[in-house]
Amino acid sequence: MEHNNKKIEEEINFKNVLKTPIRWFGIIYPYFLFLIVVGGLFYVSNLNSINENKIKPTIIDSTRLKSELPVRMAVRIEGVNVKEIAKPTAELIAKGRELYLASCASCHGNEGRGDGIAGAGLAPAPRNFLQKDGWTNGLTLADMFKTLEEGIAGTGMAAYEYMPVADRFAIIHFIHSLMGDYPENTPDELEQLNIKYKLADGRILPNQIPVEKALKIIAEENLPLLNKSIAYGKVISINQNKIESIAKAITKEEVAAYYLSKSDLWRRSNNDFKEYVSIGLPDNGFKAGIYLLSEEETTQLRTFLADVIK
Repeated sequence: MEHNNKKIEEEINFKNVLKTPIRWFGIIYPYFLFLIVVGGLFYVSNLNSINENKIKPTIIDSTRLKSELPVRMAVRIEGVNVKEIAKPTAELIAKGRELYLASCASCHGNEGRGDGIAGAGLAPAPRNFLQKDGWTNGLTLADMFKTLEEGIAGTGMAAYEYMPVADRFAIIHFIHSLMGDYPENTPDELEQLNIKYKLADGRILPNQIPVEKALKIIAEENLPLLNKSIAYGKVISINQNKIESIAKAITKEEVAAYYLSKSDLWRRSNNDFKEYVSIGLPDNGFKAGIYLLSEEETTQLRTFLADVIK
């Protein structure tokens, strides 16, 4: 018995345990096992929330984006003979060099390497004309004319549709002279270019003003009508209890009044009234309930609105 007690004392002698740390494993092991099980259960039970993206995505409504336009006076673009002007001559190349240095070199560089000072901060970087790969529209005369006519969306390459056609051809000929080797268009491709942009006919480009200024002018022109529509809308709203068809057919009184104020076509008959309203549903302040109105209700509503909206 004494021998057994001595053995037990030796087993729980903490001095010996400290001298042999491996003995701690038997004590700590259950705790590690417990933590692993609890952690696993927590992970599994919260799997959906753990993988959820906490940062809400930002969606840009492209329909609300406005690209600012420079002020530009109306200009007449003279027609050209595409087959003749498509042939590079020393005179065209010399003229193209002058136009290129004045309009293009600030971004594309004097030698066409895309290293112009103004293009340093652009993303993507301006086109290096000496590189044959990665062109958005292509290297031919027709392809490059498309770029000058339409620009390239999402880049710093603006459209030069206001520049005379002959000048744009001259610039392209000069760029081709820098490139040395480039693919040429066939006569059929040049004819298609002529047809697409009506280069032989010429055209007149109208005046152009900034978007913000245009919106301001539109707002000022519509302000009197808008103020009247607000007043009309209040009258319509006040009479909802007297004329049940108002609630059945109209959702926004002021918007409906504004829409009706822009035309007199709806005043002629019930059919004209419903047809005119149907064109703008549901953004014009009316709702589809207008089609459920009886002939009598439609007449009452149309007559009332015609008296209110002068």
